[in-house]
Amino acid sequence: MSLFSVDGLDARAVEQELRDTHQVHVKHLEVLHLSGMRVSPHIYMRDCELDRFVDALAEVVDKQSAGRP
Repeated sequence: MSLFSVDGLDARAVEQELRDTHQVHVKHLEVLHLSGMRVSPHIYMRDCELDRFVDALAEVVDKQSAGRP
């Protein structure tokens, strides 16, 4: 399991776009002063599934970063 965020982007908005646009499921978490997305890859996860997650995340980050001032 890993908790991560992308500097300057709202983790909740990234989570929603990953789910709604790419059917990639991560979980938004807020614990004290930490806010991010939980990803839980499994040993049985195929390389193509991990590649799909990374590609979707890169697309969402590029899109949301382009919309910031």
